[in-house]
Amino acid sequence: MMRGPMRARRLLLAAALLASCRGVETSYRYPEDLRHPNYVKRSKSACEFARRADASQLPGAFDLLLDREEHIRELAHATIRSLSAGRRDFGYRAWLGEAVRAGIVARWRAWWEAGQPAGPAPAEAPTAGATSPDGAEEPRG
Repeated sequence: MMRGPMRARRLLLAAALLASCRGVETSYRYPEDLRHPNYVKRSKSACEFARRADASQLPGAFDLLLDREEHIRELAHATIRSLSAGRRDFGYRAWLGEAVRAGIVARWRAWWEAGQPAGPAPAEAPTAGATSPDGAEEPRG
């Protein structure tokens, strides 16, 4: 769990991302553009996904957790976490390496395909050796 300045910084980033979604033109196609090669279209469509909290797009939205753009990954993570009622996280962090994120996304997909088990999530261990983008080790516990 994040504490102190690191958590505050991430919460501000999430708030800024959601605020940037306001006033988005509808010259894109939702949900098709969630997989568009142009990152601007993916970003706008990800904003729409977040605004609508569209659970019907959740299985496909797991791909957004592997997007090349970190802001899209952050927005998708916040939305997916909200749609799963905060029950699952699997240690996902948008800044983790692609291979680590892919493993976590595979676990998330398996959980979803298994019928989203009810109840609180088990205590999830932080990713071993995880460090934030600024090189500081992520707070644990």
